[in-house]
Amino acid sequence: MQLFKWKSFKKHKWVINMKNYFNLNLKTEFETRIIKEDLADIDLFIDLNYKTLNLDIEDNKYSRLQFNKVRGIIIRLTKSNTIATIHILRDIDLYSSFCNFELNYKNFNLYIYNNNNSCDFILK
Repeated sequence: MQLFKWKSFKKHKWVINMKNYFNLNLKTEFETRIIKEDLADIDLFIDLNYKTLNLDIEDNKYSRLQFNKVRGIIIRLTKSNTIATIHILRDIDLYSSFCNFELNYKNFNLYIYNNNNSCDFILK
């Protein structure tokens, strides 16, 4: 099951904040803040304001992952590889993480966009 229709996603009329952090191509309409940065790694915070988060990763083996009342996402990147650690947060700090996982973002783009009362996290 696909969470969105790619053709309609391409026509979406929001302003894209496109950044490249350690070869991660991040496209989002949400504000992205750097909360920690040094020569080896970087932590990004994306405020979702307690929205439902729909997770869609290309070539997945599940139909859908959905997280309710997500305050934000922390994406931890390292310069030495293309593996990111994603923390789904219930509140503003890292200790409120109720789910975390690693993903290899090599040759992918990460899209995080607002979809009315929810938001979609798409690795394509």
